[in-house]
Amino acid sequence: MREAFGLNDFLDPNKEWTKADLKPYADKIRLYAPEILHHLNRTISDKMSDVQVVHQMLSQLGIKAAFRWSRFEPGFERQKIKVYRLDPETWSSLMSIS
Repeated sequence: MREAFGLNDFLDPNKEWTKADLKPYADKIRLYAPEILHHLNRTISDKMSDVQVVHQMLSQLGIKAAFRWSRFEPGFERQKIKVYRLDPETWSSLMSIS
């Protein structure tokens, strides 16, 4: 499932993303909303933002995202936006489990 939705793309501790990067992932996840509800007991609705959809699926895998504010992201100059990345503490903890 993680691979089918493209969530592996977010498993790089150096990768950062904004809401603008999430649309293709969220659209794909929304296609499988009934299956996600049935198998994972998670509701995915059209009312949810792309950020909520993708982060909910990452959360289901035990992965937490952190964010920082930025005004200098390409395409969003002078706008205050959230830039996300893997939460370093949670990621470190997950990677220490073998």
